[in-house]
Amino acid sequence: MPTTIVQPRHMARFACLGPDCPDTCCRDWAVDVDPATVRLWRNHPDAGWRERLAAGLRRLRKPDGSERNLVAMRPDGHCLFYTEDGLCGIQKELGAEAMPWICRVFPRGEQAEHDFLARTGSLACTAVARAVVGEDRSLDESLDGPIGPTLLALQPATTKPAFTAREAWAVRRTALAILGQPTWSWEARLVLTALLAGELATVDLVRGRQGLSSLLDRYAGASREPEPAGVAAELAAGRAQGTALLVPVLKAILEGAREPVPGKIVWAAFVSAALDRLGVTAENLDEAARRVAAVLRDRLDPLYADRPRSFSNLLGALLHQVRFPGERPKDALGRLGQAIVAFATWRILTAARLDAGVADPLEAAAEVAWKLGRHLAHSQKVLDRAIEGLSRAGGLEPARLLLLAA
Repeated sequence: MPTTIVQPRHMARFACLGPDCPDTCCRDWAVDVDPATVRLWRNHPDAGWRERLAAGLRRLRKPDGSERNLVAMRPDGHCLFYTEDGLCGIQKELGAEAMPWICRVFPRGEQAEHDFLARTGSLACTAVARAVVGEDRSLDESLDGPIGPTLLALQPATTKPAFTAREAWAVRRTALAILGQPTWSWEARLVLTALLAGELATVDLVRGRQGLSSLLDRYAGASREPEPAGVAAELAAGRAQGTALLVPVLKAILEGAREPVPGKIVWAAFVSAALDRLGVTAENLDEAARRVAAVLRDRLDPLYADRPRSFSNLLGALLHQVRFPGERPKDALGRLGQAIVAFATWRILTAARLDAGVADPLEAAAEVAWKLGRHLAHSQKVLDRAIEGLSRAGGLEPARLLLLAA
């Protein structure tokens, strides 16, 4: 039986930028070498390559006594096999099958289940971030292979209280359809997405799976109806309250910039420059939040008016990045919270870049997206700290949390 591959449209035609990439994934990463590739390198038939590959392995002994193998990096942060033309020497001379597994699949994230494979693309990749921000329909669903009228109808029988791969994709599909609804206001789409996450958290998969299917059908239908009156105005009116919620987010970003993630040297300097531009310090967070709110209105509102799909695409891609809806229904609200905090971080840093007078707003938005994506791929500390601060401030209620994205 052929495999059904479901993925965003931009991943169906993904192509690495290679030497044209402004922030190559061959630099500043801690790249694990999987056991199969370690064996291939240690036993390569060519003596010269066997010696080079052995020199390219860095072995670390973990606290539990097990061994971790990493690709050795040069002092400048580049992979030992990175060539002057901006390509991978292993791929050029030995073929992709000799590369570490993670290098072969990046930026793809995949979840498989029998004859079904759900694929996403990581914002940590420059090409993915540019497609997400710059192409209106980049997150539209693309299919490779046969598919029935409903993914949920194909699921295997189970009594486990966890989403199957098909169910998780169906949830994301519904959320993306809501966020991409072209006739609704941005505020109304946010509210409906939050309501979906809230109801997901109450679904009982042990007693029956049909409730999930009915729930998704109901929300998909609701998103095709006219926008409910008053939703956008009510959320927009709460923007002033949302300014206070910027304080824990700014604090988390500031603290994260002071703790560079091992193996990644760019984030701290990039964020520090943005915060300096916005005048954010540890001593003036309340005052800075008011200034940042004004910059968001001045710089982000025009970008949204010009390219509204960039916002829905970006939040949708972040839902992919944090693996919304999670493993179990009760995870859905927490994962949505992570995505919204990440989206708020993107908004703040993008506003700073626009305020600095960058020539191309979409390129600035994409640059922040991929640098944020790379940071999140290394560490979730910024999200964790912001969510802890929001929790203390009572900002994790969905009705208030949405103010960070409105």
